[in-house]
Amino acid sequence: QARRAAVTEGHRAAVRMRKDAEQALKAGRDADALELYRRATTLAPGHSSLAWREMSRLHRRLGDPAAARAALRRGVAAMPQDAVLWRTLAEACRVAGDADSARSHYSRAVRAKPTYKLAWDAWSRLELKEGQFQAAAALAKKGLDATGALAAERNGEPPQDDWASLWHAYALALGRGGGVTASGQEVTGRDARRAAEATFARALKIHPEDAHLRHGYGLQLVKNGEPDLARRALRTAALRGLSEALYSLGRLEELEGRPDAARLAYRRACGQAVLPNATSRKRVREGDPPLQRWM
Repeated sequence: QARRAAVTEGHRAAVRMRKDAEQALKAGRDADALELYRRATTLAPGHSSLAWREMSRLHRRLGDPAAARAALRRGVAAMPQDAVLWRTLAEACRVAGDADSARSHYSRAVRAKPTYKLAWDAWSRLELKEGQFQAAAALAKKGLDATGALAAERNGEPPQDDWASLWHAYALALGRGGGVTASGQEVTGRDARRAAEATFARALKIHPEDAHLRHGYGLQLVKNGEPDLARRALRTAALRGLSEALYSLGRLEELEGRPDAARLAYRRACGQAVLPNATSRKRVREGDPPLQRWM
């Protein structure tokens, strides 16, 4: 009983420390907050996933990413069924350039929570970045299956908004050669590009308002030699508030030898002009991130 009482008091002390850490964060005292979280997780390592994640975030903010990853490793050791901690550790390893560890940790995240869309999505995109296109496509498809997206499509059930990102990842991977035929042959070249286009179109039937899917569809149409259809898709994505689509539209107009139209798209992307019908549709947001690369 004495031991149980001591453990209970330790847990109560950890709760108080976590509350004090939150107050220290609000006051801008990051070092104090970090020490309080460290003490709290020492007293009650299995009580708060958030405490481990906050400690990791504070290490990063204070310029020590290695300590941030170490904190997360201690966190998953203490809370091995916490999928969010595993995904956070995977992200930290990915940023550090450790793709193998990131893969392993994403795997643990979806094992802990098979319906964890964010982990499936991030894992698929990691494989895409690493050039493992078949793995990327397989993971995105597994994610769509595990989260219920494919069953919902078959049964005509309403979709969840966050499934759109998995469809996007799946289509991208197919376009890069991630598809495999029933006989095990890799789908490449024109067939891969058409498979990606068909998957984007399939996804848009389910998520017709998703601007990122519409943008990806437009970029795929450019690759497939359909500039008029691509222009329409990119404009639609832009009208739905995605300024990234305007950068892509500007690039398309350059490729098509229409410099004036390209300039107009770039000006709108930079917030220097307003799209037509802006009173009835969502305007381009100046805070949207710029296009990182021409896909």
